Formats: sequence, C-alpha cells, structure tokens
Amino acid sequence: VCSSDLTRSTQQTEIEMGRYKGELTRGEYRERLAEQARIEALEQAARADGYVSRSEFREIARAQKVAQQNIEADQSNGRVSLWRRFLYWTRY
Repeated sequence: VCSSDLTRSTQQTEIEMGRYKGELTRGEYRERLAEQARIEALEQAARADGYVSRSEFREIARAQKVAQQNIEADQSNGRVSLWRRFLYWTRY
C-alpha cells in the first residue's frame, strides 16, 4: 500500500465524518468527493505505464496537500448542515 493510498483513505474518512457531523454542506461534500476523484484519476494515469516519475509523484502529493487544506477549510468555515448537525447532536 502506497502512502498516497493511506492519505486518500484518511481524507475520504474525514470527508464522510465532516458530512455526518454537519461540518460540510451538501455542496462542499460534493466538491470534496469530486476533488478526490480527480486525485484518483491522476494516480491511475501515473501508474498506467508501471512507473511513477518524480514529477508525477510531486503532482499527486501537491494535489493531496491542497485537498487536505480544502477539507480543513470547509470543516471550519462556520457553514453547517443543520439537519445533519441536529441528527449528530441527538445521537451523542
């Protein structure tokens, strides 16, 4: 398992938890999922020839770093999905 796979799964978990807790609105959630799909496409294109070059690796790492920053920004921007927030509060 490559470190980028771990990063992607961690980011995916953060996105799902952010949506579940109400920290991400529906639009933010969809944007983050689309961003993850673009990163996956980058990784598949890089692995297509069986060799990931340094520049491809850096491009993927940069995209993941930006994605992580976007996730953190969306979770802390103050916008809440009130229905999800209500459901989360009533469970705990």
